[in-house]
Amino acid sequence: MYVSTKILLINLLIITISACSNRPILPDRKVEYKRQQVAKKDLEVPPDLTPGTIGNNMPIPQATGLGNSKTYSQYEAIRHNQTGISKTSNVLPKIPNIKVIRDGNQRWLEIQAPPAQVWNTVIDFWQKSGIVLVQKDPALGVMKTDWLENRADIKQNFISDFVRRNLGGIISAGTRDQFRIWIEPGATPNSTYLYLTHRGLEEQMMTSATSSDTQNPYWALRPSDPGLEIEMLRRIMLHFGVKAQAAKSRLVNAQNNQAQPRSRLTKSQNGEVVLLVGANLESAWSLVGIALERVGLTIEDRDRSAGLYYVQYDDPLKEKGQSFFSRLAFWRSTPKKDDSKYRLQLKFTSDAVTQVTVLDSNGQKEKSSTATRILTLVQEQIR
Repeated sequence: MYVSTKILLINLLIITISACSNRPILPDRKVEYKRQQVAKKDLEVPPDLTPGTIGNNMPIPQATGLGNSKTYSQYEAIRHNQTGISKTSNVLPKIPNIKVIRDGNQRWLEIQAPPAQVWNTVIDFWQKSGIVLVQKDPALGVMKTDWLENRADIKQNFISDFVRRNLGGIISAGTRDQFRIWIEPGATPNSTYLYLTHRGLEEQMMTSATSSDTQNPYWALRPSDPGLEIEMLRRIMLHFGVKAQAAKSRLVNAQNNQAQPRSRLTKSQNGEVVLLVGANLESAWSLVGIALERVGLTIEDRDRSAGLYYVQYDDPLKEKGQSFFSRLAFWRSTPKKDDSKYRLQLKFTSDAVTQVTVLDSNGQKEKSSTATRILTLVQEQIR
């Protein structure tokens, strides 16, 4: 009876609102992610259960000089000396010295703190925001959020406000957002680069094959939103201790190092497709990494010193399988190639340009059309 009464009230409200054709449009709200249930605080990790490292062999947490056996009190003492985190307080130290680096519509942070401290602070940010991480890999310096519902995307009017107040979660947004962060040692000692990328889903309707009157909802990928990336970077900067106005100013006024044209595809003398990025190796490394994340290619590993990204890409246009005679050639000594794993090789040239090529899983030049498709996806993000 209670639910029926509410449904009747909603119908009456719809009739009332439909008569008001000149209702003013409310201004857009900021990001308002629905808080998720966080099972437990995972910032504190026992010292014997931290096998991972960030980037160039930088342990998280860092506690060196104690050998293989150490007590928890010893671990806490070293942790306090290295990161400045108090043993008796759960409050992480503020790190306001943050620089925003910009290239086109891509931005990342250079933080004057070691990666271990940055990692812990970012983990604390997600926890206090009520956001669950579905991936957290200190070995790669990577963390990824669950798919988040942005309540600000719900159309705001008198009806939706009434329903949300009285019927709870019966109305949901038709979009979902996911953020991925990876952390690397910066160019200067005790500094860290923090990169953040966004992926989005949008709810769409598909007509049923059995009935044209029936439509079934499904989630489809939508383009990455640089605006959401900026907003989330701003919130992270606030959590690190940057003042609100300073964070906004740094993100908006960050010097744009973009040159035109920024990148282009070309072919070498032997017919190999090459992506040329007009930047030094350090900048190109960041640009290519962000591009790979935005287009959804899975970065399984990376070796910055060798200029290598290890990615997985299931090419939908690639012909699968081998010919009959190829399958019979079991005597060949060539290692079997994984058709979904590739390497992106970055090399800096004397012309202030970084060359990006695609290698197969064995480190050999990838000569198929898949290499062109991978580099085209990357190039579209680096204009």
